[in-house]
Amino acid sequence: MPSVIALVYWIENGQTRILDRKHNNIVLSQENTEEKLAPEETHIEVYRALEDGIPLVLLTELIISASGSPREITVGQLLWDGLEVMEIDSPIPARIEGNGDITLQITPGEHVIHVAARYLENTQTFKTHPRSPLWPATEYLSFSSNSEFRQVQLTGANSIDTSQVDIPEDWSALPTYRLTPDITLTMTTEFRGNHSPAANKIAATRDLWLRFDGNGLIAREQLEGETFQDWRIDAQPDTQLGRAVVDEQPVLITEFNGQQGIEIRDSYFNLDAVTEIDDIGNFSATGWNTNTDSLTATLHTPPGWQVLHASGVSTIRGTWSSQWDLWDIFLVLIILATTQKLLGNKAAVLAAFTLILTYHTSGAPIALFAVLLLLLAILSKATQKILVATSYLCGGIFALLLLSIINFSVDGFRLAIYPSLEHKLVNRYGDSTQYTPKRHRFSSQSADITLAEPSLEEVVVTGVKQQYGPRYVTRDSDRVQTGPGLPTWLWNRTLFKSDSLVSSDTNISVIYSPPWATRLWRVLNIFLIIGFSLILAYRIKPLLRFHQNTHPNDDNPSPNKKHTSDDNTESTPASLSTPGSSITGSSTPCIVGALLCIALTALLSLQSFPSYAEEFPPQYLLEELKQDILQAPACLPHCVSLNDGSLTITEDTFSLTAEVYADTNIELPLPNGNRGVHLLDVELIEKETSHRRFLKDKIKAPLVRSKNALSTYLRRGHYQLIITGELKGDSASLSLPLPIHNFKLTAKGWNVEGIIDGRIPSGTLSFQRITASTHTGQSTLTPAPVKPFVKLKRTFIFDKDWKVETEVTRVAPHTEAFSISLPLLDNENPLSSHLDIQDKQVTLHFRANQEEALWTSLLQHSETIVLTAANTDTYVEVWHFLPSSLWRIHYEGIPPIKPEDEATHQLWRPWPGETLQATINRPSGIKGATYTIESADLVFQAGENVQVSKLELEIRASLGETFTFNLPDESKVMSLSHDNRSLNIPKDNEIRIPLRPGKQRVAIEFQQNTPIQWIQTTPQVALPTQATNIDIVYEAPRDRWTLYLTGPDLGPAMLYWGVLCVIILGAIALHFLARALGWPIPVTLLGWMILGLGLSTTNSVGTLIAALFFFAVAWKMQLNTNQFSQKHLRLIQAGMIFLTLITALFVMSAVPMGLLGSPEMKVIGNNSSAFRYIFYQDFSQANEFPTAIVVSAPMIVYRLMMLLWSLWLSMNVIRWGSWWWESFTKQ
Repeated sequence: MPSVIALVYWIENGQTRILDRKHNNIVLSQENTEEKLAPEETHIEVYRALEDGIPLVLLTELIISASGSPREITVGQLLWDGLEVMEIDSPIPARIEGNGDITLQITPGEHVIHVAARYLENTQTFKTHPRSPLWPATEYLSFSSNSEFRQVQLTGANSIDTSQVDIPEDWSALPTYRLTPDITLTMTTEFRGNHSPAANKIAATRDLWLRFDGNGLIAREQLEGETFQDWRIDAQPDTQLGRAVVDEQPVLITEFNGQQGIEIRDSYFNLDAVTEIDDIGNFSATGWNTNTDSLTATLHTPPGWQVLHASGVSTIRGTWSSQWDLWDIFLVLIILATTQKLLGNKAAVLAAFTLILTYHTSGAPIALFAVLLLLLAILSKATQKILVATSYLCGGIFALLLLSIINFSVDGFRLAIYPSLEHKLVNRYGDSTQYTPKRHRFSSQSADITLAEPSLEEVVVTGVKQQYGPRYVTRDSDRVQTGPGLPTWLWNRTLFKSDSLVSSDTNISVIYSPPWATRLWRVLNIFLIIGFSLILAYRIKPLLRFHQNTHPNDDNPSPNKKHTSDDNTESTPASLSTPGSSITGSSTPCIVGALLCIALTALLSLQSFPSYAEEFPPQYLLEELKQDILQAPACLPHCVSLNDGSLTITEDTFSLTAEVYADTNIELPLPNGNRGVHLLDVELIEKETSHRRFLKDKIKAPLVRSKNALSTYLRRGHYQLIITGELKGDSASLSLPLPIHNFKLTAKGWNVEGIIDGRIPSGTLSFQRITASTHTGQSTLTPAPVKPFVKLKRTFIFDKDWKVETEVTRVAPHTEAFSISLPLLDNENPLSSHLDIQDKQVTLHFRANQEEALWTSLLQHSETIVLTAANTDTYVEVWHFLPSSLWRIHYEGIPPIKPEDEATHQLWRPWPGETLQATINRPSGIKGATYTIESADLVFQAGENVQVSKLELEIRASLGETFTFNLPDESKVMSLSHDNRSLNIPKDNEIRIPLRPGKQRVAIEFQQNTPIQWIQTTPQVALPTQATNIDIVYEAPRDRWTLYLTGPDLGPAMLYWGVLCVIILGAIALHFLARALGWPIPVTLLGWMILGLGLSTTNSVGTLIAALFFFAVAWKMQLNTNQFSQKHLRLIQAGMIFLTLITALFVMSAVPMGLLGSPEMKVIGNNSSAFRYIFYQDFSQANEFPTAIVVSAPMIVYRLMMLLWSLWLSMNVIRWGSWWWESFTKQ
């Protein structure tokens, strides 16, 4: 019979019969499949699970298969010796006798009974005791360990493969043992509790700022991780803690056992601290007396400082030594070897110093040196044609080298004088103490803990979880430290990184180049580059040939010329034939080849690797498309709902109806008749969803049979399902694959089991025909009452006040009401007046279904607390300690259990009679500032007669106190505000600010009624404490000519004076160059200087153009025109006209710019401009607020000087014009 045929009827003499259908075959030889009342037989299977803990809990699953008539029997010993019943769940009447036997009133069918019992003592052996022939000789015991509580070893019985035995599904993953009467299972405790806690998992991130003066480091320490022990993090001896914040809350830095540290009270924590380190060259890598799983540290160095070398961790970036790799070393060695071969040992020594010191300096012409060495080798052996081409190439390379040296020298001298010009402005570090916990580092542990809910949540029905208050608290007398301010500047950085374990005793060693050494280094680099360039020029110049003349290498020997054995080498120019520097015929090709390899490799290293386009669409898009196409309905597994079920049984027929709601097109599994059930028809009546009325037509449901199960396909909608069938024999069963809600039963002549409160929890309905043999009048067994048993949990909260919160949780009986008496602690004072207390005993009355009872008590302070678990069988105790950061506790006695959740609690589960002693100490806070100036911004606006200053302070305070400081004498306060709230203006120069805990801003505007000075200094404010991140802004008036400025190291630089020195030196060079050439230029040495001085404040480039103009006109005057054609002469004349116009434009435009405009003093650095000078200092001591000094003159002084220069220029232009005309008209 094919499987596509779902229902088959066999009709014999007008009566339907049940067919025996197996594997798509119908067996016709069976005479009758109706079940008759079977003989009385009983089969029992026993499965147990032992749950470790206090108390030990034994769970038993008893499976009874019975046939025959209902009856009462005693099947054997269910409870072993020493057990007390906590709960029994049986579908048939059952009672456990005093000796542990179980008596049942069984009916035909299979019954599963669950019993939970507890051991009254710490039992170590387990043995089965069959007392009835019905009890099986073999039992199966599964063991559920509790590693948080203890580690045990089971011996005496063999473990079995649970896949070979029908173990309950919930226990199939547990180790299971086969027990027989002659086998004893022994449990041995190897260790208890958290005897060896795991190491803390901590990731450290550090930012270290070197002070501008080099006297120490300021560090921001960020620790993130998971703690399992100690619950305190101490700083290293070389680290001075200043401020600490844990999980966004400021905490008190305390001293315990001579070490500064911070109490940690959460398993997952984020610590942010500010520390100070005195030794800048050798300091702790982690900064803390704890190992870290990873470390990332950034060392920030100020202008002028350079890190030469560092060691201590696996990865270091940003030092001078870390920039060298094998490729760099290879290139340097090749260049040095070539230099030694071509230029000799002394030149090689100079080249070694030059390459080593300048190789990683920006702008150093190392590549040009390599090219020139290559050309030098070629020139020594080049033929006539190659020699000329190579000579021109050398000339071009030397021109590039000259420009490179000029640029390199200018940058080197500028940075040597003004280190702050290395970067355009000071970048700022975001000072944020807002944390987002990053638990991805410990994701696996976090996931496990998240899934493991506290056991209390399983029984609490109130839905409210206790909150124990803040873990980090301080007393009113505690002075929380605010430490030094955190720097916000960013300049040069050195990275230290390690992704592996870094021990607490690991140190980082750093070798610095201080500002004076860095200046010397930069100047020395310039002279080394110039010196090596001069040597190259000296050796190459004699070899250059720009015309095809006779050359020593042009003597091409005749083919017939014979070489003697004494003439094995080619002739060498005299300029290169020095000892140790001669180039032999065999060595020249090697040198040229090596240099060509260098050039080729350098070019290849600059090429980017080709990028190949990935195939599109990428695989991940295809996977997403596949998931979208094959995506299961979102409603699964609840796409179908069956409600308002109804079963009607009349004699041998039944009718099952239900309302079906389908949210999507889906297959609906149908009820399946197991034994004695014959399905006759299945109908679906579709309903209109909008009107909720039946349609007229009924639908014969399309049935599908698969694996002896029926199903039908539904479209989305609302249906009524009607199933009819027959019942054969005296017993039958019907399986329901989907739950049916609000189920109703109408049955005549049949007992139906499986319906509880309108539900069918087991998914199966069992039918038993009512016959004369049914014992309907038999009384139901009454089980013995369950003895009350509770869990008593005491949570000790050590805060400013000590409290103990007592939580009593029902364990047994499951729902019934009961009363129980529990003892109070000796120094416990309950705060509730509703407790029934007599003789230090609290009597609790649990109502039916009440799960827990709570009360809170005060606990008197004492140095020690001693707890002893009571010897009783009515409750077990749990001790939970929650110390705040105020207290540190040392425990003696039994070990704690491993943590159950993320809390840093210490939890104990004692056996009766065990004792725990807790010794409580309070760490003392270290001395430290209670307010810190995080930043100070002073804006000074210089005026003709009034000097206005605006001072803004960002202050971090931990206490409410008064902040007092003094302004300079003769200062008049114009406004005063605190967090944008105006305060009363004081009458004198003493400022008083009422601080509040937290961050706040103070703004003061004051003025000094004094005229501006030629040497003007910003006001010095007498701050009472250290200040960090000091910005001084000097705003100069437009009618002043700034001549000089100075202040903190990180600030603007005036480049004008350096340019002026270059112009003066250039004037001297031009004067002597004109004399050396013998050209009659009508400009004296003083004239060159005056001309450059006037152009220096308007357009410095004009000085070079003017010099080019004068020398071009002088060259034209000395020119022999007979050597040039008329075409070339016309081009020269046009060039002179063009150059004259450009020169006139630059020089003459300087007159109005000088008389009407402002001088260009070339002020750059730290985002400063011509009239706004910005200085920055990282740190200042109390009463040592930095100042800026500006030297300026009235603008009229500059205008008068430019007027005199303009008059001088106008008088000389006429003389220069006649000289120019003479040169221009010369034929």
